[in-house]
Amino acid sequence: MKKIAFTLCLTFSVMLSFGQQFGLYNSRTLYDAFENPSQKAFRADTSRKYAFNLLIPTVSFTSAFRGPAENSFRALIYDEVISGRGLVLGNQEMSTITAATNTYMIMFRIFNTVEYNREMGFSWQIRNDGRVNITNETFAILDDFNLFTDEQYLSLFNNSGYNQSYNQYSFTYREDMNKRLSIGGKFSLLSGITYNSLDINQSVLNIRKDLDEFDVQLKGNFKSSYLDTDLNSGIINPTFKDPGVSAGLSASYKFRGGWFLMGNLKDIGFIKWNKDSYNYNLDNEIKIDNGSLPDADERLNDGISETLNATRTLKSYTTKTVGKAEALLSRQYGNYHPNLIFSKNVFYEGGHLALVNNYKRRNLIFTGIADYNFDNYLQLGGQFMIQSGNVEFFIGSDRLLKTISTGRALLNKDSQIGKGYSAASAYLGFSMKFGPVMEHQANSNFIPGMNANHDRRGIFRRLFGRR
Repeated sequence: MKKIAFTLCLTFSVMLSFGQQFGLYNSRTLYDAFENPSQKAFRADTSRKYAFNLLIPTVSFTSAFRGPAENSFRALIYDEVISGRGLVLGNQEMSTITAATNTYMIMFRIFNTVEYNREMGFSWQIRNDGRVNITNETFAILDDFNLFTDEQYLSLFNNSGYNQSYNQYSFTYREDMNKRLSIGGKFSLLSGITYNSLDINQSVLNIRKDLDEFDVQLKGNFKSSYLDTDLNSGIINPTFKDPGVSAGLSASYKFRGGWFLMGNLKDIGFIKWNKDSYNYNLDNEIKIDNGSLPDADERLNDGISETLNATRTLKSYTTKTVGKAEALLSRQYGNYHPNLIFSKNVFYEGGHLALVNNYKRRNLIFTGIADYNFDNYLQLGGQFMIQSGNVEFFIGSDRLLKTISTGRALLNKDSQIGKGYSAASAYLGFSMKFGPVMEHQANSNFIPGMNANHDRRGIFRRLFGRR
């Protein structure tokens, strides 16, 4: 259980240090071109040949906790207290923690040809995806078993979840097939960093208050790519000890009348974790005497940890990446540019329906975001961008108000700050273009063989001509 608790804490710490960044979709930024590879990052006659983030990472995160145990979660995160008070017990009510990070360490893109707008790029990104479903009773049993009134409960601790992080090294290519249709692809090599998954499919709680004791029976599986002692190795130094691949395909079409449609199958792939990864089977009864003592939760943790260690085996396994199916519909109305976005995870739960509203004033773009999460809640966000032909900077949040209240609560360690579910999201990025300006031949200020060095002597004239 200590390992499980550690995993959950690690998941949340990563969450608060990724995101959808819907505000950057159809923005023609360098980030947009790597996430949606049919998109252009360059503008002919304006942009220079190369785009680069100058080794300044495009950092992003998003996270949320939603469910009936919201108050218990806030107390755990902000006050560092485990509390099961006020929770409805015995009904198997679930809360959900979701997390995703997607940080581009390096982005480099080349404008190959003006004709057909051919572009190719290389990137290195670090990704993390996680989702945990946790019952009310899990918080309660770690607080005080006396919160339970009956003598026996079934299926109260059937928790499940996963968290996966990896390096992604990618090549992207796009081109215009004609004046309306554009196609792009993204092909990636993956290097696994960490993986954890938990699936408890049977659980029983027996309570004997007259003897001041209880026992918990759990059946299920827990997988992990590392032990706690392994965390200092293999994360900072990327390796291909846990290799994988992924691919994505993107297409966009410009309709008559100004409508624009883009579709993506994004990052569909897998990772094969090595044969030294850990596999645990939970199938035992853990009895806790003197259950009213303050250290009962620690003894329960120790009991589960001992059960796990007794069944630990080494085993290779394969996991899927969180691929996405996405569609975007857009139309420009002068300075106002709305985008309607549908995004659905392919292999895992989760999805979004977002409306992104952009207003452009010269090189400044102000964005408002309304995002309906398929976990049944609405989130509001905002973004500010400075974008010229060769420089771009952006900062934003898909959950702006929630991020502000969560930040205040963390700084003050006060769980009473903010209302409703807990969430946070933010992203920040910068890139610039350099090299020669890529121009159409008819607009070019440079004609090869005439403009440059036309008055310089050739090689033979320099060798044999008069000095």
